[in-house]
Amino acid sequence: MSGQRPVPESFRQITVVGTGLMGSSFALAARESGLAELFVGVDTKREALDEALRLGIIDRAQNLDTALEEADCVIVATPPESIEDIVRRVAEKCREGTLVMDFGSVKESTLEEIDEYCPLSLHFVSVHPMAGNEKSGPGSASADLFRGEALILVPSISTRPEALERADALWRHLGAKVYQALPARHDELVTGASHLPQLVAFALASTLEDLYPDIKEIYQISGPGLRDMLRCSRSQPELWEEILKLNGANTQAALGILIDHLGAFQKALIKTEEKEKTLKALLEKGHNAGKALTASGRK
Repeated sequence: MSGQRPVPESFRQITVVGTGLMGSSFALAARESGLAELFVGVDTKREALDEALRLGIIDRAQNLDTALEEADCVIVATPPESIEDIVRRVAEKCREGTLVMDFGSVKESTLEEIDEYCPLSLHFVSVHPMAGNEKSGPGSASADLFRGEALILVPSISTRPEALERADALWRHLGAKVYQALPARHDELVTGASHLPQLVAFALASTLEDLYPDIKEIYQISGPGLRDMLRCSRSQPELWEEILKLNGANTQAALGILIDHLGAFQKALIKTEEKEKTLKALLEKGHNAGKALTASGRK
């Protein structure tokens, strides 16, 4: 994990491929920290590029090949299904020593493909910022999005030690709490840290809609507990469809365990003396697990 915040190298040009929430937030954080002279944006959505230009997040909007020619740092913050193809283009176009980081949420399958062609001369490091919110687009970006949040460095066969050191210094300077995990372990960890909670939020929202004809009424009288749980349900379903398909095996296994626990609660609610003891035991088990999970002090 990160300690002090070192001053990393500076870049002449950072190219951000994907000017949505994550890519634009990185550009704002890097700009605020003085990490580059020039910020170039690439996006298939012209409206996103125009907004990023208008807000001063990027200095120029270019097509991918042009934006890669002079880049000495490239951020790939695109939907998961496009990452491998973009990194392939980066490997063909960028100069030796260019620092390249993708923000993909699932690593093992994507990195297996990238490792087939990515040269060691390219300083490629796969990263996963465990930050974000349910909003999207450059208008929702914040220079503080990554500050105090976990960031996982995921080295693979095509990651040089020097590249890992450069990425580590950069993210610590931006205030992230930096961790490392190999691709398969990363995918296992984010199942519980991100993917399963997201599915719970979607399922909870659907359940409440089925239970209450006027869904607005239940939300209006809700407290922060329900509002916090439902926040994730407002995330983009198209993006989550891609993520969950890529991490399908891990998520399916985790869902099976969750369903078992919910089923145990359902059975324990039958009013018998034995079931009441079971309910208490289940609640205590969940309470103790929650205390253990949050013992690190993170809120």
